[in-house]
Amino acid sequence: MNAQSAQVTLKRLDLAFQAFFRRVRQGENPGFPRFKQAGRFSGFGFKQHEGDWRLLARERSAHLKLRFSGIGEIPIRGKARTPGEPRTCEIFLSGGRWHASVTMRCRPAREHGCGAEAFDLGTERFLTSARLEPGKSEPDVSEVANPRHLRKALKKLRKLGRTISRKMEAAIRKQGKRKGFRISKRLRKQYELLARMHTKVANVRKDFLHKQSAAMVRRSGLLITEELEPKRMTASARGSRKKPGKRVRQKAGLNREMLDASFGAFGAMVGYKAEEAGIG
Repeated sequence: MNAQSAQVTLKRLDLAFQAFFRRVRQGENPGFPRFKQAGRFSGFGFKQHEGDWRLLARERSAHLKLRFSGIGEIPIRGKARTPGEPRTCEIFLSGGRWHASVTMRCRPAREHGCGAEAFDLGTERFLTSARLEPGKSEPDVSEVANPRHLRKALKKLRKLGRTISRKMEAAIRKQGKRKGFRISKRLRKQYELLARMHTKVANVRKDFLHKQSAAMVRRSGLLITEELEPKRMTASARGSRKKPGKRVRQKAGLNREMLDASFGAFGAMVGYKAEEAGIG
């Protein structure tokens, strides 16, 4: 590792403590920064292009490659949608695979259409929209089905979760302690498999949200929707011991469907894409 990566890690620590003291001042739950063990460390970064890392074009190819000091050249898939000047690079481990996140200094721009489009989000149907084109008196109403990414993988996730729980209890009984017990290779493989399955569901969901939000911005000149608060909408109905909630399991299932639909993430994607396109 080089000095740049050590500086980036130290900057992360500084940001974590700044956020901690800000939460203390505001009277929130502060959440003291946790020490990251080697197995939980997210990765490392570079902060200066053309120093210890470089982003290079490949001859007769639509893809690029990364060159790292002490590592060499690594081919990467695709390239930035908006060309610009590379600034920083983060290397992180997610779902058992290594990824690179490159920050570019650029002026993002997107194409947009005409007319106004109002849309509503839901769990039965992911998206219902009404688009009014210039010169028309009646809007065009369209619907997008809810793909329910998590529900499709839920059976496999539950089966794998039960397997992990059974192996954990066996390890706890054998070693006689609930904290700090040694994890076997088989159990570690199950953990990695579970992480990969969750990562796959998240990637498919993110791809769907990006495509829907990009298509909406591309065909509209004004977007209208209600202001949702997903955090409050997905609050538990469990209640307290004195006042237990009603229909707790049903509300838990509804919460899972709303979180799977990702109302908040979709709203954020539509927001920044509309800003890049210069529409309201």
